[in-house]
Amino acid sequence: RILFARAAASLASCVMASRSDAGGRSRLSPSMVAIIEKQVADLRHRVLTFQAVPNRSNPGLDYSELPDHVDVLVFGPSGSGKSSLIRTFYRALHRTQTIPRELA
Repeated sequence: RILFARAAASLASCVMASRSDAGGRSRLSPSMVAIIEKQVADLRHRVLTFQAVPNRSNPGLDYSELPDHVDVLVFGPSGSGKSSLIRTFYRALHRTQTIPRELA
């Protein structure tokens, strides 16, 4: 999930930052923007539908011990971009530029 989220966030921020320069002129061709947006949508779908054990249908396995989610610890020195990374993931996954107060 993290790999997909990282790629989706990276592509999303690339599209948002590259749509126009300071003078309002497009930096990317419309076809390139369409390709990147399609890739972002595909990665977003993969992240949101990912399951570590897709079907949980093997009768020989006890699925009760598998967690429904996984917490990820992000650590590093002050100013290394931890909060920016989390906000970028949020914006990419939720298709928004608005950040909730708890992530601001």
